[in-house]
Amino acid sequence: MTAPLVIEFAAGSALLREHDRKSDLTILRNGPPGTFVHLGDVHISLPTDQIVMSEERADSVSMGFGGMRFVGIRDGRLTFQRVRDLRPEEELSPDRSWTMTLEPHWVAAIHEDGRQVWPTPPSVDAAGLCASCTYAKVITSSRGSAFSLCQRSATDPEFPRYPALPMRACRGYDPRG
Repeated sequence: MTAPLVIEFAAGSALLREHDRKSDLTILRNGPPGTFVHLGDVHISLPTDQIVMSEERADSVSMGFGGMRFVGIRDGRLTFQRVRDLRPEEELSPDRSWTMTLEPHWVAAIHEDGRQVWPTPPSVDAAGLCASCTYAKVITSSRGSAFSLCQRSATDPEFPRYPALPMRACRGYDPRG
């Protein structure tokens, strides 16, 4: 079994589920009632019929989707494609969406098959020592580019805030345990 597509939403996100309502429709859990991620003044609608897990933490939400894949950034938005339905056809709306798009600033990370695919973490070859240093923090721009921030730069001006990569030698290197 493949791991679900997992979207970690940005800090400040919360899960919102609508209550079940009486309906004459034969559609089950697709459309109202819905599942949303609340972030600031935005309610992000999710394909309820594809959700296979949800995790609420103190300050953020992670959602897992089956039958979906991340296809990249299109027109400045993170784009996901439904590749298969999880429920029988007769239980689903014929008007269901086959594509989900999200603003990059709504999302902290995306994982497919158990590995992070967005933002793309710097590889060990590309980042050198920073890829495994306690003081390195990956910062992602609104366009999805990833940079390695040296947190030692906050207290010691000898360390550049964004070092030139790959970093092959560093007196402040502290390997993550």
